[in-house]
Amino acid sequence: MSLKKFFTYVLMIVASTILTLGTLFFLFLALISAMVASVKGSMEEDNIPLKAHNVLMLRLDYPIKNKPGSPFENFDPATFKFNPPLSLPQLLTVIDEAGKDDKIDGIILNTGIIQAGFATVEELRDALRKFKAGGKFVYAFSEIYTQKSYYLATEAEKIFMHPAGIFEWRGLAAQIMFYKDLLNKLGIKMQVIRHGKFKSAVEPFVKRRMSEENRLQTRTLVFDIWNSILKTIQLDRDIDTSDLNLYADSLMVDSPEIAVKLHFFDALKYADQVEDFVRDEIGKKVNFINEREYFRKIKARNIINQLTKKEEIAVLVAEGEIVPGEGEKNQIGSARLIRRIKALRKKDKVKAVILRINSPGGSALASESIWRELKLLSQVKPLVVSMGDVAASGGYYIAVPADKIFAEENTITGSIGVFGLIPDVKDLMEKKLGIYVDTVKTNAHADMGIMRPMDAQEKQYMQKMVEQTYRIFVKRVSEGRDMTEAKVDSIGQGRVWTGKRAVSLGLVDGIKNLAQTIDYVHAEYELEDAKVTFYPALDNPFQALFDMEAEQMQKIRFLMYLFFSSRNFEMFSADTFLNRKEMLFKPRERLRMQMPYRIEFVNP
Repeated sequence: MSLKKFFTYVLMIVASTILTLGTLFFLFLALISAMVASVKGSMEEDNIPLKAHNVLMLRLDYPIKNKPGSPFENFDPATFKFNPPLSLPQLLTVIDEAGKDDKIDGIILNTGIIQAGFATVEELRDALRKFKAGGKFVYAFSEIYTQKSYYLATEAEKIFMHPAGIFEWRGLAAQIMFYKDLLNKLGIKMQVIRHGKFKSAVEPFVKRRMSEENRLQTRTLVFDIWNSILKTIQLDRDIDTSDLNLYADSLMVDSPEIAVKLHFFDALKYADQVEDFVRDEIGKKVNFINEREYFRKIKARNIINQLTKKEEIAVLVAEGEIVPGEGEKNQIGSARLIRRIKALRKKDKVKAVILRINSPGGSALASESIWRELKLLSQVKPLVVSMGDVAASGGYYIAVPADKIFAEENTITGSIGVFGLIPDVKDLMEKKLGIYVDTVKTNAHADMGIMRPMDAQEKQYMQKMVEQTYRIFVKRVSEGRDMTEAKVDSIGQGRVWTGKRAVSLGLVDGIKNLAQTIDYVHAEYELEDAKVTFYPALDNPFQALFDMEAEQMQKIRFLMYLFFSSRNFEMFSADTFLNRKEMLFKPRERLRMQMPYRIEFVNP
C-alpha cells in the first residue's frame, strides 16, 4: 500500500469516528434536554395546589422496599416522565402528610398482591390507623386479595371486593426446597462446617427434609405470624379466631359471595362503584389523586421547610444481603455502607442516626467490618436501630452496637450462628464434564478449595475458623445487649425469632415501627426541631443512567473473562460470580452469617 493510500484510510477512519461521536453527542444533548423539560414540567404541575375534597388512591402493586428504587424502573420513553415506585418510608410520609392535609378526605386502599413482608404490612397498618384517628376514612378495594394483603385491608373501615375477584383463605405454610439428590446427580458434594444446631441454611444442600430443630423453629415462626394475623382480624372484623381456622381448614371461602356472607368483606363492587360510593359519602365533587402524584406535591412543598432546619436525624437504610466490597444496588456492600457511616459520623449537622435494617445477613467478615464502623459512630452520636421485615444473622450482628434496637412484632431476627459451605466439584468436572485437573504444589494443602474434597485436617481447620467467628459473634451480642455469653449462646445456635419473642429474650428493646422510632429519637435526644433525612437518597436520574451502563459493562467484562479463561469454571451466574468469587477462593470469606433459609410462604 502506498503512503498516500495509507493516509487516506487514516483520514477516513478519523473523519468517520468524529462524525459518529458528534452524532452521539448531539443525540445525548437532545435526550438531556427532553429530560430537563420533562422534570421542569413535572415540577410546575407539582406546585399547583390541590383543590378541596381529594381522595388518595393508594395502590400497592409493586415491591415495597426500604430504600428508593431506580428512577428508570417506571420511565416512560414516550413522554420522558419518571414515575418510580415509592419506598416504604415514602409511603409512610404520604399517609402521614395526607392525614394532616385538610384537602384530603380519605384513602382508597388497593392492595393487589402486596410484595412486602409481614413487618412492612404492619408498618402500613400503623400508618393507616393513625390516619383514621384524625377523623378521615379508609376504604379498601382490590380485584385480588392474598392473605397478607387482606391483613392490611382489615385496617380499613369498609372492605370491598371485585364481584369476580379472587380471595384465598387457607392458612400459612413455609416450604423449603432440598437439592441434595440433584447435587449428587451433578457430581457435586457440599462440604459443611457450621456452629449452631438451628443454623440450617446448609440443610437444603445436604438433606432431603428438615431436621427436627429446623422444623421446630419454622413451626414456631409460622404459627407466631399466623396467630398474630388471626387476633388482628378478630378485632377488626369480629370473626372469631376458631372460625377463621375452621374456614381455612375446610376451604369454605370458595367464592366472593361466601366471603361477604362470612363477613370477610362488606360488599362486592366494581372499581367505578367504589368511586361512586365515595362520592355519595362525601356528597360533593371529589378529585382522586394517586400516591405518586401526591408524594411529588408534598416533596415540593416540604423542601423549604427542610431547608430552615439546622439539625438533622439521619435514617441510614441497610437493605439486602451483606457482601464484601461495593456490592450491587440490592445488596449491602460493606465498603459502600462504611463510607456512608463515616460520612454521617463526621457530619456536624447529623445529631443522631437511625439504622434501618432489612437484611438476612451474609458475609461474616463484611458484617464485622460494618459492626466496627457502627461502633465508632455510636461512641460519638446516638445510634438507634429500626428493624424491617428481617434483621437476622449478619443483619442482627450489625444492629448490636446501637443504644436501642426496635422491631415489629413479626420481624424475623436472631439467627446467631455461623456456617461455611464449600462445594466439591471433582466428580462434576471429571465424570460429568470430562475435565481433569492436575496439580503441582509446594505444600500439602496448597490446593485446598473446590476442585477436590477436603481432608480431615482441612475440615478441622475450617471448623476452627467457624468456632472462632461464632465466638466473636456471641461476644459482640453479649457486649451490645449487656448479657452473658452463656445466655447469648443459649438463645443463639442459629435460631430465628419473631420480633415479639426477641423482646422477651433481650435481643430487642421494644416493638416500634420506623415512624415510632423516629418519634422516639426526636423526644429521647431532645431533637424535636431536627429534620429527618434518609440515606441513600433517591437516585439522580442522570447518575442512575450511567450506573446502569456500568453494571452492563461489568457483566460484559465477566462474559469476556469466562470466554477467554478455561481455568475458572464456576456454577454461578454472572451477577453471583462477581460478588461471590472471593467467597470461593479465600477461606475467611467462605464463612457466612445468614438466615437459615429464605422462607417461602406458600399462600401469604
